[in-house]
Amino acid sequence: MVQEQEVRTLARKYALQNAVQHGGKANPGAVVGRIMGGAPEYRAASKEVMPIIHSEVGVVNAMDAVAQKAELEALDPSLLEKKKRERGHPFKTLPRFEEHDTIVMRFAPNPNGPATLGHSRGMVTMSEYKRIAEQAGKKGVLVLRFDDTDPQVKPPYPPAYKWIEEDYGWLGEKPDRVVAASSRNEEYYKVAEALIEKGAAYVCSCPKEKAKEYRDAGKPCPHRERPTGEDKADWARMVAGEMAEGAATLRIKTEVAHKDPAQRDWVGFRIVKTPHPVVGDKYNVWPMLDFESAVEDHLQGVTHIIRGKDLQDSTRRQKYLYQHMGWTYPETLYWGRVQIDEVGKFSSSGMRRDIEAGKYSGWDDPRLPTLRALRRRGIKAEALRAFWVGMGLSEKDVAASLMNLYAESAKILEPTADRYFFVNDPVEVRLEVPDPEVGELVAKSLVHPDRPERGVRTNRLSVAGGVGRVILSRRDLLELDAGDLVRLKDLGNVRVRSLELDDPVVVWEGTELDAARKARAAVVEWLPAAEEATCPMVVLRPEPDESPEGLRHRGRVERAVLEAEPGSVVQFERYGYCRLERVDGGEVLAVYAHR
Repeated sequence: MVQEQEVRTLARKYALQNAVQHGGKANPGAVVGRIMGGAPEYRAASKEVMPIIHSEVGVVNAMDAVAQKAELEALDPSLLEKKKRERGHPFKTLPRFEEHDTIVMRFAPNPNGPATLGHSRGMVTMSEYKRIAEQAGKKGVLVLRFDDTDPQVKPPYPPAYKWIEEDYGWLGEKPDRVVAASSRNEEYYKVAEALIEKGAAYVCSCPKEKAKEYRDAGKPCPHRERPTGEDKADWARMVAGEMAEGAATLRIKTEVAHKDPAQRDWVGFRIVKTPHPVVGDKYNVWPMLDFESAVEDHLQGVTHIIRGKDLQDSTRRQKYLYQHMGWTYPETLYWGRVQIDEVGKFSSSGMRRDIEAGKYSGWDDPRLPTLRALRRRGIKAEALRAFWVGMGLSEKDVAASLMNLYAESAKILEPTADRYFFVNDPVEVRLEVPDPEVGELVAKSLVHPDRPERGVRTNRLSVAGGVGRVILSRRDLLELDAGDLVRLKDLGNVRVRSLELDDPVVVWEGTELDAARKARAAVVEWLPAAEEATCPMVVLRPEPDESPEGLRHRGRVERAVLEAEPGSVVQFERYGYCRLERVDGGEVLAVYAHR
């Protein structure tokens, strides 16, 4: 169970520290990242923790810089100290790095869908090592290899080839070579034939169950030591399509009695009659991934492989092939699994089925963990790179939070995103003004608080007969009590008189900011209730929802947003960063990025 006061104290301290370090404005994403990173148990309770954090950030941001520094000094003076430390690159040095003039890395996805958040780890890591090599005066080469030689179990999806290339380009790296394994079967056949000629591979016609029985017992298959000519003849029949699917396999010789059954005479090729989605029925025999990957790494001159530690068995199998061929195996590093707390189990094939069934609107649906979806939400490639680079490279399994990615994103968006008011799920509120002479209340807000040269937004509230009409978010109203003092951002203070949702009433108490600070008044966004002063807006959200369009927030936004460029990322104050997808005189459409 979350200890609210403990979270509130941490949030207050870190918000004060962040505000002092950044000109009086605390970055919510940075505070979230600091708390979640230091206390991982809060991730599971993010729905409870997040409102507390944002509440404290709001209070801190309503204080002046002098008060912020004084309170931080009283709470924890150590947080005022700026600690500087020299840090090396989070990635470990590649083995035998100095011995290579050229560093060749490869990223090898199965093209059965666009790149996902999980893919991006490999994409960023390989391209980052290429940059490290080039900074050291070496040549760096990045190979994008499509492992697409399984037309049966994991068939490729033709549009995905181009999508993944585009996704890589968005991440800031263009591969030096692009290779589709399915177009290179002849190269793999040459190696298979060379292995047969060397007596290092043989055609096994044992039924699957019988082959397993021999392997598990550590006994040789009866076909293992027959004359090379017979293997060559059967291999030719396999390639020509004269054998039925499952009738034979080509096995690579290892050690029959190896302590690990998975290493014993592993399968290099099998007969597959299922047409390939790209090359059709041109081939009857397809390499297994361990064979294709091993050969292609050699042909492309790969110097270093980085792969999951669960693939160490693949390395061991492939080394037998390299020994048979007299090749030198690439240097190999391993990484552990990374579990992203907020991302469930998604597979490209599963996402495709759900899209075709109408559960999602497309590959860029904000609820999906694809790079196309993140891009649509306004997450910058630089943030994704920083997220993965900062995590380093380790064989340990680790858990991470999207909050860390959002904190990196906020660092990039904060200096550039224009600000606007958005009232979600609006409720009309009567604002009573005791002074009968007041005919209008005016709020002037900077388009960006740190860039006054960008100008000012003006929101005008007409007052007639001592009454004005504003809209507030239903959620904000439900968090208030009668008698509370509330600060309508950039306008002034109001006292809650009634919270009846059919006729809520607040009373004007002037513009004094000090009064709001002393009362620790909640700061809320508002807009004039007059429709001509605002525009309707829909925000697509990334939270789970069963409808094809997903969860949507509907409300009204100030008309100044119509001057923004479609595709730009803005900050709706106290709501979050959003990418503006459609901006016109009708309904504005935005896609939520993060707080």
